[in-house]
Amino acid sequence: MLERYNQRGGLEGIMLVIRDEQTGAVLGCVGAQVQTFKGTVPFKRADEGTKGEYTDRPVIANLATAPAARRQGLAKRLMAAVEEECLDWGYEEAVLVVEASNSKALGLYRKLGYKAIGGEAATPNLKVSAEGKVVEATVKTVFMRKSLRGGAAGALDNLDVGAVLGVVVGAAVAAKVITDGGGVDSILAAGASAF
Repeated sequence: MLERYNQRGGLEGIMLVIRDEQTGAVLGCVGAQVQTFKGTVPFKRADEGTKGEYTDRPVIANLATAPAARRQGLAKRLMAAVEEECLDWGYEEAVLVVEASNSKALGLYRKLGYKAIGGEAATPNLKVSAEGKVVEATVKTVFMRKSLRGGAAGALDNLDVGAVLGVVVGAAVAAKVITDGGGVDSILAAGASAF
């Protein structure tokens, strides 16, 4: 995997690893590699019908933590470090692709400020078959982006309008219950159903 992230073709790449200080065991890793895109589609899979401009973007991939090292903030530390590296390369954004079925990863990335901006129904991928062999497959994926700019500009770029609208709609439902004379029990029930 380290070889995959070495610089090639003049584009940047890196693999970051956290090791246990006593044993040397790998506790977590993450990689990033600059790739060329047309819109939100990697250049190598874009066709004549693909919309958007050609641009180079750092793609964060292969975030993993050892089972015994989970829930200790290592994934957040790795993501912060790789995002800093992307900034050092001169990029103001980072993107990643995650399997749509990976709800834990999607939740983590949303908490870190990434928002979904697209996806593919059949992204080429490798899977382990029932016989234990690595085979080519396709998976449904979500394409996520985060602005790495600081301050208000970055915060606005990373604002998840859908989530904000959900909160506003939930608050509106609760307000309607209050104005209709509902008590605390009605408000709690409306709040629970709205979210």
